[in-house]
Amino acid sequence: MLILSIDTSGKNGSVALARGDADQFELIASSPVEGGTFSAQLIPQIARLLSENNLNKSDIDAFVAATGPGSFTGLRIGLDGGEGAGGILQKPVAAVSVLEACV
Repeated sequence: MLILSIDTSGKNGSVALARGDADQFELIASSPVEGGTFSAQLIPQIARLLSENNLNKSDIDAFVAATGPGSFTGLRIGLDGGEGAGGILQKPVAAVSVLEACV
């Protein structure tokens, strides 16, 4: 399963591609998203990440977006981006707490 994750909860953010299942998980690539410009950079960074790895949007099986804690605007951009892409591509979207992911 190819997963695209979005984290815009902090001062700086990131997007990442990973492949995994219940038994194993592999980070394929990640890219930073500079804080203060999440809304302008998110989609271009996702497109670049997919292109650099010879993938396209239809290859994505699921989306993950960070729920924070974090700034309202940053969280809204990341969550809306994940939900919007998942809805358009008819793929599942999971919201994940950054604190839970760190444990």
